Amino acid sequence: HRVPEGEWIGIRAETSYGPDGIGTTFGTLFDHTGPVGGIQQSVLVRPIPKR
Repeated sequence: HRVPEGEWIGIRAETSYGPDGIGTTFGTLFDHTGPVGGIQQSVLVRPIPKR
């Protein structure tokens, strides 16, 4: 990890989840010179209820 350079920060994210809807998201934070750090997040994917 390092301090970002410049005004802009980008994120490249990948999400995966199983048939039960439980999953994770992994992301790479980057600036114009390359990666600066990473993130990880738990996710729960559920269907939208019918109205």
